[in-house]
Amino acid sequence: SSDLVFQGMLSVLLLVGAGLFVRSLAHVRATPLGYEADPVAVVNLNMRGVTLDSAQAHALRMRMLEAAQAIPGAEHASLQVTMPFWSTWDTQLTVAGIDTVEKLGEFDLNAVSPDYFATMGTRILRGRGITAQDVAGAPGAMVVSQAMARKLWPHADAIGQCVKVGADTMPCTYVVGVAENIKNSSLNSEPGLYYYMSWQQFAPSQG
Repeated sequence: SSDLVFQGMLSVLLLVGAGLFVRSLAHVRATPLGYEADPVAVVNLNMRGVTLDSAQAHALRMRMLEAAQAIPGAEHASLQVTMPFWSTWDTQLTVAGIDTVEKLGEFDLNAVSPDYFATMGTRILRGRGITAQDVAGAPGAMVVSQAMARKLWPHADAIGQCVKVGADTMPCTYVVGVAENIKNSSLNSEPGLYYYMSWQQFAPSQG
């Protein structure tokens, strides 16, 4: 009957749709992200209205990090301020020789602790990542994505460059490393203009 034919056609369409979904999923899994998403678990801090001063907040985050590092089977653990495809943070950047950095694109920040790149599986291509020496009071350190390095310094080495974060009156934050590009907002877009600072050196009030 016509009803059975229609049901048969609907089943075929569902099967074809499922096939397209499976192929799309395979394509997504094959897309280089710049990090390994599968083995990483994310834990968000919910303060439930509790207010801490900066010293108490620092101590709490250190205790959380130490607890995460002590979990059996955990190979690496890190703090981070933002997360690809979930949240972003941007603030004013000033670079010598560039009139307005923001006209070149959207530059997204992540403030992280030293084990971040090992935790995420993001490769450092040149220079170094954020390390334990990058604490408050030490010279500011920044790791930039390869795309950001090429955008800001197309004819120069990014390593050692001075970037002022938050305002042009801020002291230099120096580029210490170049990391592989990551996908942070869209699988189809160009690699993000992304940079990383030490969470102990970045003050949210700068943004």
